[in-house]
Amino acid sequence: MKPLINILTAVVAICIVIGGIFAWKALIPSKTVLKVFHAGSLAVPFEEIEELFESQHPDVDVQREPMGSVKAVRQITDVGRKADVLASADYSLIPDMMYTEYVDWYVRFARNEMVLAYNKEKSSYRDEINSTNWYNILRREGVTFGFSSPNLDPCGYRAVMINQLAELYYNDSEIFDDLILSNTAITVSEENETYLIKTPEDLAPNTEKVVIRSKSVDLVALVEEGGLDYAFEYRSVSVQHNLKFVSLPEKINLGKVKYADFYGKVKLDKADGKTCTGKPVVYGITVPKNAPDPDLGLEFIKLVLSEEGRETFENCGQPPIVPAVGSGNLPDGIKTIVRLETGIQWSLTIVGNETVVLSFDDVIYMSSCEGWGGLMTSAGTIVGPFRYKGVTVDYLCDLVGGVNESNSIRVTAKDGYSMSFTYNQLNGDSVTYDPTTGGGASWRTRDGVGLRRRRRVAFRGARGFS
Repeated sequence: MKPLINILTAVVAICIVIGGIFAWKALIPSKTVLKVFHAGSLAVPFEEIEELFESQHPDVDVQREPMGSVKAVRQITDVGRKADVLASADYSLIPDMMYTEYVDWYVRFARNEMVLAYNKEKSSYRDEINSTNWYNILRREGVTFGFSSPNLDPCGYRAVMINQLAELYYNDSEIFDDLILSNTAITVSEENETYLIKTPEDLAPNTEKVVIRSKSVDLVALVEEGGLDYAFEYRSVSVQHNLKFVSLPEKINLGKVKYADFYGKVKLDKADGKTCTGKPVVYGITVPKNAPDPDLGLEFIKLVLSEEGRETFENCGQPPIVPAVGSGNLPDGIKTIVRLETGIQWSLTIVGNETVVLSFDDVIYMSSCEGWGGLMTSAGTIVGPFRYKGVTVDYLCDLVGGVNESNSIRVTAKDGYSMSFTYNQLNGDSVTYDPTTGGGASWRTRDGVGLRRRRRVAFRGARGFS
């Protein structure tokens, strides 16, 4: 009987130990889970923000799920899953797929651009490829390239759009045919200089030439290992993973507001029937209505939009929008830290070597500065000065080829009134006035800081530019 007694004793001891473990765990307070669905291209900056958020909220466990942005939205709208935060690589997916049953507000908070990533040691023709020949390199026999699924990931439908835009930019009508049509089930039609791409559920890629994954970051490992020569990626993803990349021309990389009209020449119908239009890459973030802990979700977004959050994005090669732009029924805690979408029907046409038309919301995305401005009428009446915020005139000129000493600038108002400025005046060599007396004065701000060497500024205020 002694062996049996020993066995029973051992079993009892084990049960006591296990019971003690469970009792000990029961005494430890469980952490609140914060669930975040986000674009795969946000994985690196959000990992850093997760660590920062958990250090500030030690009772919270941030659980992130990176995936294609379309798939992330569908997790909420179709699958019925719940998340406290949703962040998409294409902000327009939020209003297009979620309004207003699932969300009624969002914030645009970061930019990006498309590049062609490769391995500096293993990719075929890596020493030859550049921004003028990349599409010919991809055409070569034995060269492989990849992009994410256009039906699941914005990076995927942007990659396909780029190939159609490339036809227009390089004046080569066979680029899309050779790279996309010949290697997938994707089709395209053209009407009135607008191109409509259609992506079926089964993309049927020629796997000897093209690799398609559910999200763009899944292609990174293949490029790193040498199993794939080239991949269409976001610039930030390439920087974060130390990949070499071809910087594509601004007119096709979907990174510049000034080329929004050109990008818009291409549209894409996904398998779900939703249509995407080519436009600059802008990220959006929101808290879904079914969030388990919406207040905690707001705190996470506040950190993303904070100075610490912006620095994180800058360090990861992804420019933040400063300040971020909010749309919809914004919560009180967000209204105070974002710029509200204006909805102002206003446009600025800039004519130089080319013509660019900007909306008011296009302009508020641009880098800005502040200063004092006013005017003195022909009758000597002084109006202002007032504090204005705006975009430098030389920056606007750069959008259409720049300005030099041989140029002058004419500014024309809606009513036809116009004024001309010389290159020297643009650079601050301008007679101004004393705001008190109206007499001539040096070009200075109200607080006395000299601005003679600073560019004149296009200030935006309630009445537009001055």
